[in-house]
Amino acid sequence: MYTGMMHTHKLAVILFLLLYLIKTLLLVLGKTDTLARVTKATRVAEMIISTLFLATGIYLALNTGNKGMWLWMKLVAVAVAIPLAIIGFKRANKNLALLSLILIVFSYGISETKSLTMSKDKDAGTTADNSDIATGEIIYKNKCVVSW
Repeated sequence: MYTGMMHTHKLAVILFLLLYLIKTLLLVLGKTDTLARVTKATRVAEMIISTLFLATGIYLALNTGNKGMWLWMKLVAVAVAIPLAIIGFKRANKNLALLSLILIVFSYGISETKSLTMSKDKDAGTTADNSDIATGEIIYKNKCVVSW
């Protein structure tokens, strides 16, 4: 279940980012008519994507094992970005929309790297400690090696 939620969340986040990037670019470029058409055409899709984004994010936040500082910063960045985006687009404020986009991209970056500096350890998630190796060795000897 967790893996499925993780993949759904990642898809929702990427779709949300793409849609938000397009809308922010239209706002910044002053294409208000096009922005209004895009907003109207994608309203239902945006509601579905946003709901999936938030629902799966909440599920993952509650069920993740590694609740480091990066997770709390991600949650704060998203919680600040959402109202900034709403206000920014309602008032056609380019600065608020850009700030919101930066916060969302930042939260995505720290989520992917699990680091506030967005520096991913090359071996993160691929190294096993000695107890894992020893356990694997015992299982291999008991289940896989044929004794004569």
